[in-house]
This record gives sequence, C-alpha cells and structure tokens, in this order.
Amino acid sequence: MHKIVNEPDAIKKVLEKPNQIEIYGCEKSLDSLLEKFAGIWEVSAENLVNYRKVWNMYLPKRHPEDRERILNEEWSVAYNPIVAVRKSYPNDNNLPLSELPYFIVILNAGRDNRPKQKSTEQKVEDPLQRNILDKGMIIAEFEDFYLSPNGYPYHHYASLLISKDKNRKQEYPSPGEIEQWMRFSILAKQYVFFNSEHAGASISGRMHAQVVDPEGIRYEDGRVLYPILNDKIMKRIKIKDGIDIVEGYGITALSLKGRDAPYRASLAVRKLRDEHGHWYNIMVNGREVFIVSRNAEKEKSACIGKNCGAYEISGVILVGNIEEPLLEMLDLDRVVDGAVIFSQLSHEQIGSNIANATTGLGGLERYL
Repeated sequence: MHKIVNEPDAIKKVLEKPNQIEIYGCEKSLDSLLEKFAGIWEVSAENLVNYRKVWNMYLPKRHPEDRERILNEEWSVAYNPIVAVRKSYPNDNNLPLSELPYFIVILNAGRDNRPKQKSTEQKVEDPLQRNILDKGMIIAEFEDFYLSPNGYPYHHYASLLISKDKNRKQEYPSPGEIEQWMRFSILAKQYVFFNSEHAGASISGRMHAQVVDPEGIRYEDGRVLYPILNDKIMKRIKIKDGIDIVEGYGITALSLKGRDAPYRASLAVRKLRDEHGHWYNIMVNGREVFIVSRNAEKEKSACIGKNCGAYEISGVILVGNIEEPLLEMLDLDRVVDGAVIFSQLSHEQIGSNIANATTGLGGLERYL
C-alpha cells in the first residue's frame, strides 16, 4: 500500500481497497431458484448492481498529477480494458442480416498495450493465490469459491470463481460445484464457464471458473447475444426432458436443464474423459448447462493464435497481437497486430477453427 502523506481526500478514497459484497439469496436451494421464488428478479438485480460497482473499483486509477503512477497498483487488475466489438457474418446474400449466423469478435487494446512480462521470471506454482487472493482482490465469497476480478480482463466484468481449497485441481467438477455455479449464475446474472486441462488457456493448477457479464458486450448500444445462446443460430434436438443436443456454427453441445443438471453434467464430463479420451468445456447460463467435447490435438486456433477456451466455443472470439512461432524459432521478431486480425477475421475462418477444436458427443446423451 502506498504511504498516504498529505494526499487529498479523493485520492485517499481511491487507495482504500473495496469491501466485499454479499450475494443475496445464496441460502436458496437450486430447486427454489429453478422455481423462480417470488422476488428473485429484485434479488438478482441488486446483486448485479453491487457486483458491477465493486468490480469497477478494481480498475487501475491513475494519479491526477502523475499519470505514470497507479494509485491502487497493489490490488488492481493489470489494465483498463479498451474494447472494440464487431460481428463476423458468413458470405451469404440469400438471407437477411437478422437471420445470418455470426461470431462476436473482440479486440482488447488494453491487453495488447500492457507491459510484457519478462520470460526469465520464475513461474509461480499458484498464480491465482499470489496475484489475486494474497492481494485481497476478493469481490465476494460464494460457498466453496472466491469471486475475484480477472487480473487480465478481456472486457469489463471479467472475473473468476476460485476454489477456496488450494489443493483442488482443475478437473472433474463435482455435482455440488456445478450446482454452485448454476446458483451463482442465476443470482448474479452472470455467465460461468469452465475449461478443463487442454481445453483452453486456463491455469490448470487450481480449480477456477471464468465469469463474464452477458450484458458486458455492447454493440450499437445494444446487448450482443452470445451465439450459443441464440436460438436463431443454434438448432435443438430434444433427447428427453432436460436434455437437448444443440448444434450450430461448427459445434455440437449437450444442453442440460433442471434439478438433475449438475449430476448429469458431472457424469457426462467423466465419461468424456475416462471412456472417450476427450477434454471438455462447461458453460453455465443460469438454469442451463452446456457441455462440449474437445479435440486436444487441434486445440490451438490458427486464426487467433491461441488455444480456444469455452468462451471461444460459445462464439466469442478474443483476438490480440500474435507472435509468429515459425519466425520466433529463427530468432526473428514478428508480431501480427491485433487490429489487423480483428478487421480481417472471416466467419468461415473462425468456424473452421472452432469446429476443428471440438468433437462430436459420441452418443454420450444415451448414458444420462
């Protein structure tokens, strides 16, 4: 913490770490939330307002007279996300724009412009503990998880649910953990997703899930619906009550709803891993859980230069500067600017990369 010597009151206020908030309604069971108890919309709306307010307090605050100085540097996220958003449509003149499938492409200039970390720095065994929790960057506690801002946010309100158990590995979420994600998603109006090992760029050492605000992506002053949640893009095939197969833009996902969803989801990912040999992504949107099987051999997307995680599988493509690996092997520095990639990525390129990173479900729905 910076020493406060004759600082104006406004600056002293910035230096104060925000207090944790309470997630109202956390005592409610999943059954109660699925039944939409009276007043739930008021509870979730208040949680959302409180969450956004505290999250914004973790953005870097610059000193008004010394712009190089970050007042809350010891407990702020790495940068203020400066985001551009566009939709990428297929080349199809036979349909009106409103009926065309799309990907959401996001360029975060704040992320690209941040200072690079030295490659000589020693890797930390648990960076989530050292870089976030040890700094007291905790927005709230929700049962077995800490809710913390993502230290490197791709857009506003990007957060993490980090297991309180330091020894809990990033594998096989239990029915209880998936139930907690569903309850949190409903109560806070947030989208939660989980990358298993070899299914995205997530840190594998300690269990955590990503959190994004579905209202956080704006386009022409309106909310942009994630493609996987858009019924005009995705085709649903009902298998039985609470189980659908969802297909579109190159992916096949398992959709689970109802009180049994956490148990079915937990069973499904174990079968994918143990019997089919596939890694997986889990996406939680309130009362619905999506599961996608991954092709670990083609996990990396050539068009965005990084591993596809659950967010990309949801149809949201995060682009940035790409260092060309071939030239790097030749000791030549070459960086493809993120702004160039952002403007040139086509729907067909993205769709091909996403499809390559996933596999079919292999009849998994029959076991649930």
